[in-house]
Amino acid sequence: MSENGPDQRDLVVVQWSSLHGFSIDDGIESELIERLSSTDAHEQMERIARLGPTSVDGQELLPGIHIVGFSQGSDPTSRRQCDVVLSIDPPEASSPSASLGHVLRLCELGQWAWDREQDVIRSRDELISTFSEQLSESYEHISLLLFVGRFMNHVTNPLTVMQTVAQEVRRTMKYGWLAMVVLSDRGAAESLAGTSTTIGDLPCSMFALNQACDEYARVHPADAWTRVIDSNDPIIGKLVQTEMLIEPITHRGRTVGMVVCGNKGGRKSDIDSVDIQILDAVADLLGVFHDNLRRHEEQVAMFLGTVGSLTAAIDAKDAYTRGHSERVAWGARELALAIGLDEATAERAHLAGLLHDIGKIGVPETVLTKKGRLTENEFDMIKRHPRIGFDILRGIPSLEDVLPGVLHHHERWDGKGYPTGAAGEEISLFGRILAVADVFDALSSDRAYRKALPRDEVLAEIERSSGTHFDPRMARAFLSLDFERFDQLLKVGHDDGTAAQRTAA
Repeated sequence: MSENGPDQRDLVVVQWSSLHGFSIDDGIESELIERLSSTDAHEQMERIARLGPTSVDGQELLPGIHIVGFSQGSDPTSRRQCDVVLSIDPPEASSPSASLGHVLRLCELGQWAWDREQDVIRSRDELISTFSEQLSESYEHISLLLFVGRFMNHVTNPLTVMQTVAQEVRRTMKYGWLAMVVLSDRGAAESLAGTSTTIGDLPCSMFALNQACDEYARVHPADAWTRVIDSNDPIIGKLVQTEMLIEPITHRGRTVGMVVCGNKGGRKSDIDSVDIQILDAVADLLGVFHDNLRRHEEQVAMFLGTVGSLTAAIDAKDAYTRGHSERVAWGARELALAIGLDEATAERAHLAGLLHDIGKIGVPETVLTKKGRLTENEFDMIKRHPRIGFDILRGIPSLEDVLPGVLHHHERWDGKGYPTGAAGEEISLFGRILAVADVFDALSSDRAYRKALPRDEVLAEIERSSGTHFDPRMARAFLSLDFERFDQLLKVGHDDGTAAQRTAA
């Protein structure tokens, strides 16, 4: 295609591609068409195109034909096609007017090339910016799923898990509000059933949203759904009155809860397929977490049931000590909390209390229930029960942290206890806790050889034994406890023990 007037044919603009060669319009002389259609012209242009526009400095395409400039797109798929400005040498020397026209035309073509190049640069910058945003979002989404997946291992405090996950999901997906609702009567894990976790300002009350989610789960009981709903939805939409995304949390094919979020912000304010996929993946991970939590709760319940049966069997050997292990467990837990230990450690202290006397299974009942003074040999049998209990339980990996308490609960701060004679802080923490709780219950309970002491006398004995029998810190903290629950447990144990004695008689 010629861009010159009839008197000037020294500059022309043509199109070229690696596939089709030069595209020639009808306005160009046949001689030039023939020359540009040659293999030499195409191969030379192929070489120049690979080098790029910066390589052009009046390069000769063919004898008498030079390349003044050309433009290429930034997209790799368009780099092998371009607009080319050619300078055609005149057959004889140019007149001054022709030279001036040539310069003016060259300036016009230079401005055209510059504008074209700026368009290409702007297009490239916009493409890079969009790609960078998409890459950043993808990275955040992947990071979110990795974070949630790793955090699912923490089943000791499930409410903290739900709260942390909700915060991270809302932050990453840029929603104004998010709620995680676990339904109360759909087979959810006991520690989560009926709970709600909210982040941001809900457009309605949490109570109303819980009721709507419960109704939604009844209408849509299966787990194979993801909803983008608006105000036309008759259950939740009419309550929230805005577009939202809702995703089920499932257990064994049933909806046990759901994630609801709305008021999306960020670069794209409309809910799209990426949001659906990400929230679907998060809900799947929450479902796995819930399954693990259910199994954990079932295992704990089974384990505690087994422990309860064992301790009941031990306590049953002596009607006077019925309920002793449960009361010591209560005292150990409360004392652990009183000295500043966390809830999880206090629960382990409670477990140590339940198991502390399991070694009495190896002590004859005649010795345990003897009303008179024990002989030296009989007392030696009694003193062996901490070691027997330790040996019974040491093969159970999950009880490793409570074993020192079982072994040391009859050690004394002054080193005069048994079975090891440890003193001071050589005695394990659980051992020092159990020592106080064990003696307190022993003094507060009827025994075969004496009646229970009044409360004030029991507390006075605890205080008097501080620094000799007991760790002073433990004794001091124990004296500050509220014993209302202990008295309830003591009454139940006393009533059961009296009934057992009557049955035996």
